[in-house]
Amino acid sequence: MTVEVKKHYVYISGSIKKVSDNINILPLCKTLSNKLLSNDFFLVSAAGSHIGNYIFGAVLKYLEENNYEQIRKRLIIDPIPNSLEKSEIEKHRIRLLSKYKSIIFISGGSGTREEYKLAKKLNLELIPIPYTGGEAKNIFDELKKNNLTDLTVLEKEVEINKIVDTVIHTLTGKRG
Repeated sequence: MTVEVKKHYVYISGSIKKVSDNINILPLCKTLSNKLLSNDFFLVSAAGSHIGNYIFGAVLKYLEENNYEQIRKRLIIDPIPNSLEKSEIEKHRIRLLSKYKSIIFISGGSGTREEYKLAKKLNLELIPIPYTGGEAKNIFDELKKNNLTDLTVLEKEVEINKIVDTVIHTLTGKRG
């Protein structure tokens, strides 16, 4: 008997201004990427400052170490061109986000806030990681205040493996 597994794409939103501000972001991105891939998720990012590079680097290393030949099928990079007008950026984000079920927020600034607003309108599963600060923390606080998250266990968690396991558990529990 063959069981068909539906592909589950996870969009990762976020950015950081300076790498030194969030030195634990790199291990988080690496651990998160590896666990997502090992649980058969597909990763998508618009290449936010530093976060996108961290995710891409971790994914490429994981796929190379695990003999995956079809990197393009497991990782989708869909950058938002700086040359677009504000209205075009929003259309691009809507087109991009409407393809996916879940979005993970890591740190972030104004672009992450915009992606959150659109993801909320599109009824995506919202997974902010407050440990990373920035808009991810603000989004988490907003969702918690309005009783719109069951991820309160993440509120004070700082251990990367526990954070990642919670995210994976949340995603795998709702896969389908």
